[in-house]
Amino acid sequence: MEKFLKKHPNRVPVYVHVDEKTLYMERHKFLVPRGLSVAEFTRVIRGRTKIRPCDAIFMFVGTKKTLPPNGALFEDLYKEHRGNDQMLHVTYTVENTFG
Repeated sequence: MEKFLKKHPNRVPVYVHVDEKTLYMERHKFLVPRGLSVAEFTRVIRGRTKIRPCDAIFMFVGTKKTLPPNGALFEDLYKEHRGNDQMLHVTYTVENTFG
């Protein structure tokens, strides 16, 4: 992982965990720009998955499954919640917002 961090100093290594029953993603590892917000990354993830427009997705970070604010930057999330493997672990869940 040190090799990637040295090669891409302006990126954050992110591993995305999803519930395979509700979301399907081909890729789970991303190099996210440090200045990207939670809302922007959620938009990227929403575009890469096949969920209905009436479903909302929520992102949780770290081992404590903290819900970050939409304006939080990945640089700050990485500093606070990165794992021992030097990756930021993110979990997405789906919730039907219209019943």
